[in-house]
Amino acid sequence: MTKGFVWKHTCGKYQAVLELEPCGTQRTKKTILCKTHREAKEALEKLKEEFKGYTVDDAVKKSSLDDAISKYIAQCQHRVSIGTLRERTFISYQDVLKVLKRTFNHSDLASITTADFNRYFEYLFKRYAYNTVAKIRTMIVCLMEATEINTEAIKRAHLRFSKTVNVKAVQRVLSQEERNKLSDVLERYRKESRGHKRLMYYIYHLAIKTGMREGEIAGLKWDSIIFDEKRIIINNNLSYIRHKGNIDTPPKTQRSLRSIAVGDTVLNMLRELQDTYKREKYPKSPYVFHAVHGKPIPTREILKIFKDACEDASIERNIKFHDLRHTNATILISKGINAHTVSLRLGHCSTQVTWDIYAHYLNTADQKASDI
Repeated sequence: MTKGFVWKHTCGKYQAVLELEPCGTQRTKKTILCKTHREAKEALEKLKEEFKGYTVDDAVKKSSLDDAISKYIAQCQHRVSIGTLRERTFISYQDVLKVLKRTFNHSDLASITTADFNRYFEYLFKRYAYNTVAKIRTMIVCLMEATEINTEAIKRAHLRFSKTVNVKAVQRVLSQEERNKLSDVLERYRKESRGHKRLMYYIYHLAIKTGMREGEIAGLKWDSIIFDEKRIIINNNLSYIRHKGNIDTPPKTQRSLRSIAVGDTVLNMLRELQDTYKREKYPKSPYVFHAVHGKPIPTREILKIFKDACEDASIERNIKFHDLRHTNATILISKGINAHTVSLRLGHCSTQVTWDIYAHYLNTADQKASDI
């Protein structure tokens, strides 16, 4: 017996939900996201017709890993088409699924054990940070739920680290000495280099002052800088999409669409860049950071030049461009800025994310406050 209902999703759309007959303690369901309540009701009727007399046992008997992945990819493609999943995220899902297929070959999903998943996570931990592995684990749970397979094996698989403190974020905050070294090298780039390499001086200081992501900086346009109000509106992200190249996409999450206040130092630096473009007769471009052809600087180029700058500055640690974002956050926290404000400026999906990543620094700030 199946039961169904329609409810309004938090994104404003309507979701048709069909609950299938349970297998043991496991309940499974089918969902479709629609624009209107009427469309959702129609989708629910189609689901009822499609899964009439269907049980979880049927899926368990016939679901190989290849079948499950094909089905999950089809669902993700539908989510991309209706705008609930970013295309770049979908491509990263496909890459993870390829590794999953190589690891478990053509196994029956129902036969994969907790020990198998634990070995798989041990392999992933050698290559990725905790948060990345946790996201992969969540995706596998979604994959198995989408194909009505018992998810107890994957849910029992352990993750080694506590999520309370993101060790990677704590360790990769640039010290004052490292920031001074980088600033000196990039100042030299500004004076002696041309093209993308010279732009890194401005990109670095914008990142360290605002905490913007590299895609948000690469996709920043002049009409998003409100000089009179001393604000930057972050409403665009430059992403590399396989087979499409660098294209404009929406920011990472809904809260990544934001407006942040900036000081005179940042605004004067951007005015200086504008004057440089005019003086050297660069073609007009809507993008703030572009070369002589007017096209925006690719994010991959930002990461490459930043890595070269770290080597020229004799920074021995493996510092990444994204660590400038961590550095900006910890500077704000050290100045007594509360977690909610830091979260809004960084565009985190919630204040809880800010606490999860920067708990060590927030707790230290709280301890200092108690000593007043």
